[in-house]
Amino acid sequence: MPSVDNRIDRRDWGLLGLLSVLWGGSFFFNGMILRELPPLTLVLLRVVLGTIILLPLLRARKIEFPRGVPGWAPFVAMGLFNNVLPFSLIVFGQTYIPSGLASILNATTPLFAVVIMAAAGEERLQARRVVGVVVGLIGVAILHGDALGFESRQGIGIALCLAGAFSYG
Repeated sequence: MPSVDNRIDRRDWGLLGLLSVLWGGSFFFNGMILRELPPLTLVLLRVVLGTIILLPLLRARKIEFPRGVPGWAPFVAMGLFNNVLPFSLIVFGQTYIPSGLASILNATTPLFAVVIMAAAGEERLQARRVVGVVVGLIGVAILHGDALGFESRQGIGIALCLAGAFSYG
């Protein structure tokens, strides 16, 4: 049986760096665009842009669209819970908080994924996972500071971004 090399080489680090710039950059550009456009218009533009980029790739790979409602149901669910809903929540959240904070809050997605997988019965919640989730959420609270920010409406932005991260999870 061949051995599996799990080491990360330079190419992997480069791809990870590129991914972080692209993903983190979206929060920066969302913040800039929100100065000119309403949140749902930005979400619509983002989804349409993704569609314009992905449709030719589907055609080039000769991937056909599903036929009938049962074929489309999983795609509609994924589109709603992993695109439209989190994009909308995070973009609305960014109207209350800075883009940098929104991007850091988005990093809570794996914490929520652990909880969701446990609730769905896909993963067992072991003590170390529970501790990891709790420590991660404490980290988010420490990151925000001493007050929850509901007086300044910053807490609303944080809650919206956390809800978006939950939806990604």
